[in-house]
Amino acid sequence: MTNSEEKLKLILGIITHNYDSNSKIQDYDLEKLHSIVISESSKSYLVKEVDEINQELVFSPLKSLCKFIGEIILEIKPQFIYPNSLASTLLETAHDQQFFSEHLPKLTDNTARANHKKYVLEYLNLLTFSVLK
Repeated sequence: MTNSEEKLKLILGIITHNYDSNSKIQDYDLEKLHSIVISESSKSYLVKEVDEINQELVFSPLKSLCKFIGEIILEIKPQFIYPNSLASTLLETAHDQQFFSEHLPKLTDNTARANHKKYVLEYLNLLTFSVLK
Protein backbone atom coordinates (compact mmCIF):
# COMPACT_ATOMS: atom_id res chain seq x y z
CA MET A 1 0.00 0.00 0.00
CA THR A 2 1.59 3.25 -1.08
CA ASN A 3 -0.96 5.93 -0.22
CA SER A 4 -0.21 7.24 3.28
CA GLU A 5 -3.80 8.31 3.94
CA GLU A 6 -5.00 4.81 3.07
CA LYS A 7 -2.35 3.35 5.39
CA LEU A 8 -3.57 5.53 8.22
CA LYS A 9 -7.20 4.62 7.53
CA LEU A 10 -6.23 0.95 7.65
CA ILE A 11 -4.42 1.48 10.97
CA LEU A 12 -7.49 3.22 12.40
CA GLY A 13 -9.58 0.26 11.27
CA ILE A 14 -7.21 -2.13 13.00
CA ILE A 15 -6.97 -0.23 16.30
CA THR A 16 -10.77 0.04 16.43
CA HIS A 17 -11.08 -3.63 15.46
CA ASN A 18 -13.06 -2.71 12.31
CA TYR A 19 -11.73 -5.16 9.79
CA ASP A 20 -12.75 -8.43 8.29
CA SER A 21 -10.91 -11.25 9.89
CA ASN A 22 -11.44 -14.72 11.10
CA SER A 23 -12.55 -14.11 14.67
CA LYS A 24 -10.54 -17.10 15.85
CA ILE A 25 -6.86 -17.66 15.28
CA GLN A 26 -5.86 -21.01 16.61
CA ASP A 27 -7.35 -21.10 20.10
CA TYR A 28 -7.73 -17.34 20.52
CA ASP A 29 -11.03 -15.53 20.27
CA LEU A 30 -10.02 -12.12 18.90
CA GLU A 31 -13.26 -10.49 20.02
CA LYS A 32 -12.62 -11.50 23.63
CA LEU A 33 -8.98 -10.42 23.43
CA HIS A 34 -10.04 -7.07 21.99
CA SER A 35 -12.54 -6.64 24.82
CA ILE A 36 -9.78 -7.24 27.36
CA VAL A 37 -7.53 -4.67 25.67
CA ILE A 38 -10.35 -2.11 25.71
CA SER A 39 -11.09 -2.52 29.39
CA GLU A 40 -7.60 -3.20 30.76
CA SER A 41 -4.91 -1.56 28.61
CA SER A 42 -4.54 1.73 30.46
CA LYS A 43 -4.09 -0.16 33.72
CA SER A 44 -0.72 -1.33 32.47
CA TYR A 45 0.81 2.14 32.69
CA LEU A 46 -1.42 4.15 35.01
CA VAL A 47 0.46 2.81 38.02
CA LYS A 48 2.86 4.32 40.54
CA GLU A 49 5.72 2.14 39.28
CA VAL A 50 5.44 3.27 35.65
CA ASP A 51 8.95 4.76 35.57
CA GLU A 52 10.56 1.59 36.90
CA ILE A 53 8.49 -0.56 34.54
CA ASN A 54 9.47 1.69 31.64
CA GLN A 55 13.18 1.18 32.41
CA GLU A 56 12.61 -2.53 31.80
CA LEU A 57 11.54 -1.71 28.23
CA VAL A 58 8.06 -3.10 28.83
CA PHE A 59 6.51 -0.29 26.80
CA SER A 60 8.84 -0.67 23.81
CA PRO A 61 6.16 -2.24 21.58
CA LEU A 62 3.74 0.60 22.36
CA LYS A 63 6.42 3.20 21.67
CA SER A 64 7.37 1.47 18.40
CA LEU A 65 3.76 1.39 17.27
CA CYS A 66 3.29 5.08 18.07
CA LYS A 67 6.51 5.92 16.23
CA PHE A 68 5.32 3.93 13.19
CA ILE A 69 1.95 5.70 13.17
CA GLY A 70 3.70 9.05 13.72
CA GLU A 71 5.87 8.44 10.66
CA ILE A 72 2.78 7.82 8.53
CA ILE A 73 1.23 11.01 9.90
CA LEU A 74 4.37 12.89 8.78
CA GLU A 75 4.10 11.33 5.31
CA ILE A 76 0.64 12.90 5.09
CA LYS A 77 1.60 16.27 6.56
CA PRO A 78 5.38 16.68 6.92
CA GLN A 79 5.10 19.99 8.78
CA PHE A 80 2.81 18.54 11.49
CA ILE A 81 4.59 19.13 14.80
CA TYR A 82 2.76 16.58 16.99
CA PRO A 83 2.94 13.22 15.16
CA ASN A 84 3.76 11.08 18.20
CA SER A 85 1.24 12.85 20.40
CA LEU A 86 -1.46 12.33 17.79
CA ALA A 87 -0.46 8.68 17.36
CA SER A 88 -0.67 7.91 21.08
CA THR A 89 -3.90 9.90 21.35
CA LEU A 90 -5.45 7.85 18.54
CA LEU A 91 -4.51 4.58 20.23
CA GLU A 92 -5.85 5.60 23.62
CA THR A 93 -8.93 7.28 22.21
CA ALA A 94 -9.76 4.12 20.27
CA HIS A 95 -9.84 2.22 23.55
CA ASP A 96 -11.41 4.91 25.73
CA GLN A 97 -14.21 5.87 23.36
CA GLN A 98 -15.18 2.27 22.74
CA PHE A 99 -15.30 1.60 26.48
CA PHE A 100 -17.30 4.79 27.05
CA SER A 101 -19.62 4.01 24.15
CA GLU A 102 -20.40 0.60 25.61
CA HIS A 103 -20.52 1.43 29.32
CA LEU A 104 -20.68 5.23 29.82
CA PRO A 105 -22.48 6.38 26.68
CA LYS A 106 -23.13 9.92 27.92
CA LEU A 107 -19.38 10.51 27.58
CA THR A 108 -19.74 10.00 23.82
CA ASP A 109 -21.93 11.15 20.98
CA ASN A 110 -22.96 7.63 20.01
CA THR A 111 -26.65 8.38 20.32
CA ALA A 112 -27.61 5.07 18.72
CA ARG A 113 -25.73 3.23 21.49
CA ALA A 114 -24.90 0.58 18.94
CA ASN A 115 -22.12 -0.25 16.52
CA HIS A 116 -19.53 0.93 19.04
CA LYS A 117 -16.53 0.00 16.89
CA LYS A 118 -17.97 1.72 13.83
CA TYR A 119 -18.78 4.83 15.86
CA VAL A 120 -15.22 5.04 17.19
CA LEU A 121 -13.74 4.48 13.72
CA GLU A 122 -15.87 7.25 12.22
CA TYR A 123 -14.94 9.57 15.09
CA LEU A 124 -11.21 8.86 14.76
CA ASN A 125 -11.30 9.34 10.99
CA LEU A 126 -13.01 12.71 11.41
CA LEU A 127 -10.64 13.79 14.17
CA THR A 128 -7.49 12.61 12.41
CA PHE A 129 -8.12 13.91 8.94
CA SER A 130 -9.53 17.22 10.19
CA VAL A 131 -6.29 17.81 12.08
CA LEU A 132 -4.16 16.77 9.12
CA LYS A 133 -5.87 18.96 6.48
